[in-house]
Amino acid sequence: MVQLAVLSPSTGLRSLHALDLELAAPGALPLAPRLWRLPRDLDTPPPSVAALLQPLARSTTLPGLLDGLSESPPPPTLRPWRLHFEAHAAPSEVRASDLLCAVAQRLRGPPAALVDGDAAAELHLVRTRRLWYLCAGRPLRAAPAAHAWARRPFSFSAATSHHLAALAVSVAASASPVAPRRLLDPCCGSGTVLHAAALRGLRATGVDLNAATVEGAAANLAACAPAGGYAFAPTVAVGDASEAAALPGDADLVVASLPWGRNMRLRDARALGDLLESVAAALPEATFVFVSAAPLTEELERAGLAAARVVPVNANAKHSSVLTVARVGGGRRPAATLPPSPRATAEVLEGGGLKGEAADDVAALLGAGRRIAVQVRATDGRAWVAARVVHTTAVDGGGARLKTTLAWEAAAPPGLPAELALERYAGPNWRVD
Repeated sequence: MVQLAVLSPSTGLRSLHALDLELAAPGALPLAPRLWRLPRDLDTPPPSVAALLQPLARSTTLPGLLDGLSESPPPPTLRPWRLHFEAHAAPSEVRASDLLCAVAQRLRGPPAALVDGDAAAELHLVRTRRLWYLCAGRPLRAAPAAHAWARRPFSFSAATSHHLAALAVSVAASASPVAPRRLLDPCCGSGTVLHAAALRGLRATGVDLNAATVEGAAANLAACAPAGGYAFAPTVAVGDASEAAALPGDADLVVASLPWGRNMRLRDARALGDLLESVAAALPEATFVFVSAAPLTEELERAGLAAARVVPVNANAKHSSVLTVARVGGGRRPAATLPPSPRATAEVLEGGGLKGEAADDVAALLGAGRRIAVQVRATDGRAWVAARVVHTTAVDGGGARLKTTLAWEAAAPPGLPAELALERYAGPNWRVD
């Protein structure tokens, strides 16, 4: 029988898990949203897979499965066993515990709970819409390197999760037309993508504008190298990825969680176009994977990149994003028709919301013409930057989040967004000035 794969349980990443498995195992078929039938055994499952199941018996009905087990119990049950239930169909009127007891009565060997020691056969009773399976399971536990990354010395609130980075690297490697050897992250942040790439045996290089971030990424990678067992130590350097001279010219993959976070929802973050255009020109044969807070339609067209796949990431969450797989070939627009792209020199700091006020009605503080200040991180450090409120609109029915159009004062650094979603306890740090 063929092998079954159980995908990781994160609902928000379901589309990305499916894409990862489709690319890693062409011909895989979904039996349920989290259960897939594989055309062949996977020696090295992709990060989307939480467990691999080898069917030992199957039937279209539970009584048929039980009869088969009575006649010929599967060999793995000659040793101690644990039995789990995987429901990949509509709920049954029969309790899961009763189903497990019915199967357990037909298994040979003692339950693991009655035997000293940890060695046991992991068995799974699997229900799908059409079939019942008894499977031998192989859970894929998180590697020590993933636990080590969770304890890295340097991080920040907007850092990419290890699982998302591993998925992005896996998708890029599977989508590449060549066996990849080198990866570039043009805005490497704390180094999560580089760590995920190094775990796959890739030579990984990271670039970032922020010297402190680069120093932190280097510390993270050094701290996690023993657990990761890197074949090639990743390298990081301070550089502007929108300048072609800062980029290596031999990467097969370009993977990045783009750095403007939630502000990427605003179309005036046009400095992103410079970055995409630069990496596309420097690495025309590479496969590109970007995680961004909004679709990159215009930016990809400007850079001459064609999107092969676009999938949602955490689509139902408060701050969703998308993952885009692209290659050069999108029909670059003539440079003369492109509007100028001011280089962003500051980013809005988020996480705390309103500062220094005890008002229950946030909307009353954001009337048209009101002067507020927003905390930003600029090249010379953190600062409060003043702006005038032009207009506010409630994002939700309760008015707790307000989409606020701002007119930044002349002293503000270029590239700041014209709109922010302001709240009392979360989102951008702001105050009444």
